[in-house]
Amino acid sequence: MQIQRANYVTGVSGYRFDLKTGALEINRGHVAVGSLSSAPQMITVTVGEWPESDLPSNAVEYYNFIGAQVAKIPAEHRDSAELSTEDISFDRDGSDIRTTLTYRRLETEQEALARVSWRTGSGITINGDVMTITCNGKVMARLGCPKSDDPSVDQSFVVEGDQVFISQALIDQFATKAQIVDEASTRASADEALAGRIGALEKAICRGDESEGALRDALTDWKPGTALLAGQYLTAADRFAVTMAKNANAQYVCIGIGLGIDPARGETKDDRTDMDRTIEKGDVSEVLGLLSGMLADSDLGLELRSKIEDQAEAVREVIREELRPGGLLHRR
Repeated sequence: MQIQRANYVTGVSGYRFDLKTGALEINRGHVAVGSLSSAPQMITVTVGEWPESDLPSNAVEYYNFIGAQVAKIPAEHRDSAELSTEDISFDRDGSDIRTTLTYRRLETEQEALARVSWRTGSGITINGDVMTITCNGKVMARLGCPKSDDPSVDQSFVVEGDQVFISQALIDQFATKAQIVDEASTRASADEALAGRIGALEKAICRGDESEGALRDALTDWKPGTALLAGQYLTAADRFAVTMAKNANAQYVCIGIGLGIDPARGETKDDRTDMDRTIEKGDVSEVLGLLSGMLADSDLGLELRSKIEDQAEAVREVIREELRPGGLLHRR
């Protein structure tokens, strides 16, 4: 496949570009195809460039200034000296007018050699469907759609016809990133939920002894992801609420430990207590066991137990006194 101008004539006029081989042919009378000769060429040398504000406004001073600059040009090239003025401002509004002094001369041999050496490392190369632009031996730009035949080169995706094939490495890369984001989000949610539960436990403190004070301080300083020492939460763990739940009547109630609620007397999910189920089974011994537990844990049972202990201690003290010498129970 080729692209060519309508007036293309081989070796005479127009241009032709072969898309398959990359060959480019240009034919025109005043266009030089190829590089300049290695012989010295005519070049333009800039002596100086000055903004309009830096030049003297007085005619005599201006003449003296320009004369001094022209005197810097070698005598054999002064006849080619030229003054030019150009507005280089962005909007071309006259805000930046520059005056330039130039002259023309032939290149020196050293300059010609340097130009030839630069030429060898500069140019445009078209190879197949790739165009490479180089300058002084360095690649400045590469245009086209290069296809790598090297199997060791991993490509993210390949287009063949109307299908796109994505490499497994690229899929795994994004899958790993998504997994990390999900794990971080899950951990953050868990820490937030745990912080809320710890806050609820802290509010449920019902007594103000020293052990609870230590636990309260520990909870205040607690941060998600850190641990509490065993001695900080076992001292008063039986005095804290755990969570909220709905009973059979769709009412919110506190469930857990440390609320002074006896499971035997508490309401269960089916609106029946342990005592109700035990009576229904007809197990007398289990009923008596539940009753004794209720009496032992009640405030009245605790008060009677303390009084009984006091009386028992008084009886033991009397017996000890009577067993001493002089007592009624003393034996010789």
